[in-house]
Amino acid sequence: MVHTIRYQLKAKGINHDWSHIVRVMNTQKAATVTMMDKNDQKIFIRKCTSPEPKVTEIYNALGYKHYPFVKKTVLPETVNRKKHPLTQAKLQP
Repeated sequence: MVHTIRYQLKAKGINHDWSHIVRVMNTQKAATVTMMDKNDQKIFIRKCTSPEPKVTEIYNALGYKHYPFVKKTVLPETVNRKKHPLTQAKLQP
């Protein structure tokens, strides 16, 4: 996987080593917001931060979306939240 990504980036003129690519990509974080709706159900919204210019350059070179995901989950009060993956997510600084 690493070799394929680096090969594709080199074809677009981006010749960074893998540790630099990881460091650049780690500047984009994901955050989860929790709130209650009008029916007293918990809503979890998980979204990525805006990518830095160097992250955007890598996404463009690879043909990836700039925002990998936006996820919205509604959990009724009867669901066991301890087992739900979004309740286990930690907020990134």
